[in-house]
Amino acid sequence: HSYERMTLFLDRMKPSNLIHRFDRELAVHEFIFLTEKTINEEFEYNSSQQLYITKNSWKNIVDSKNAIIELLHKTYDGLKGEVQLDEFKTIFIMNYMEGNDYIVETIEDLRKEILIIT
Repeated sequence: HSYERMTLFLDRMKPSNLIHRFDRELAVHEFIFLTEKTINEEFEYNSSQQLYITKNSWKNIVDSKNAIIELLHKTYDGLKGEVQLDEFKTIFIMNYMEGNDYIVETIEDLRKEILIIT
């Protein structure tokens, strides 16, 4: 069940899923604040799962969480002037797609681990 919970957590952190949360009328900084708060709260709620997952997988989950939060802030910092939330979300997704899909890689590693365990 730990692997399932952490897979769900990772899936919910994908930028394509994050952008659908919250009111469309928010300012960009409000969206970033609420998104980061939600990610951290869900992570804390699931933190006990580290007892049942390998250290390497747990590290990958933490790294993915931190990378998404960092990407939110880097995207915002990289924009000059005020942008609308829809524009920010588009740029956020594009920035994520430019790099490695570390969330999918982490989920795949969890799948491989569970196959070894079972």
